[in-house]
Amino acid sequence: MNRRMKDTPRLEAPGLVLRPLEASDAKALFAAHSNPQSHQYWSSAAHKSVAQTAAYIEDTIEAGHAWAITENGGEALGRIALFQLREGVADIGIHLGVRDSVILGKVRQ
Repeated sequence: MNRRMKDTPRLEAPGLVLRPLEASDAKALFAAHSNPQSHQYWSSAAHKSVAQTAAYIEDTIEAGHAWAITENGGEALGRIALFQLREGVADIGIHLGVRDSVILGKVRQ
């Protein structure tokens, strides 16, 4: 576990858990990252393999704080990451998976 993962807190709300993102989430997130439609406005083309998604996750973890978006702390449905660009300026990136409607329904409650 790298230092960033240790510093990334687990965040919980009713029906929604953000836990530190892990390379082992690649299989669950590949469905979203391999979908050309979900990558339409992304900075890269859709992923071609689970290994590519795993490498992307590793890069994301190294670059900032990254969470798996889950219903209960289990399977990743998507991911959210916070990247500090410079002092006082940060960027948030969100990528939701195939089951994003479940997450959005929970967030709206």
